Amino acid sequence: MTQDSTRHYFDKEEHVFDACGDQHSNYILGTASNPLGMQINLYFKVEEGTITDAKYNVNGCPTLVAITAYYVEKVIGRNLEDCTDFKAFAIREIIDLPKNRMDRILLLENAVNACIDQKETEVK
Repeated sequence: MTQDSTRHYFDKEEHVFDACGDQHSNYILGTASNPLGMQINLYFKVEEGTITDAKYNVNGCPTLVAITAYYVEKVIGRNLEDCTDFKAFAIREIIDLPKNRMDRILLLENAVNACIDQKETEVK
């Protein structure tokens, strides 16, 4: 990961979920964690199938924070069902993610899938 890309997305706080200020009931939540103690909580506000807002909380390394911040910024305005197309986001190339950090992408994918699963459960 380039240091400039990591720092840019690591420092962005506009999409960090504020547990005191943000309305939990307006967002679907997807959570994923790994045995290393890293955890992602994604919050998607979905209206008519489109993600109108996205927030996150991350416990983990700066790489995980940076890729999550990048992803959340890019997913707003997209259809919920299309947000699993990680090739479209090209996170690996844009952030220049090292091979030894690829598990962070899988953790992010798991959190996104958990959001989709929650939304599908709400619809049923």
